[in-house]
Amino acid sequence: MGGLEPDQAAATSTDLDHSRSVVRRIYLGEALAAPEGWEHLRTVLRVEVETPRPRVTTSPPVVATQLDSRRTDRD
Repeated sequence: MGGLEPDQAAATSTDLDHSRSVVRRIYLGEALAAPEGWEHLRTVLRVEVETPRPRVTTSPPVVATQLDSRRTDRD
């Protein structure tokens, strides 16, 4: 079940936890093999919790200057 994509989750929720977004996904699958003593195991449940990092956006630096217009004219 580790190779499943997020859109294959049986259920998904997005919540706020201490002002941070938390995405939880539940995956359900059939038990293909069971450990000793767990022969009755039929269904496997996996819970995935994702806390996306906030995107940091940067903008190019702004340079402001005061040039004499006579110095910028090429005529």
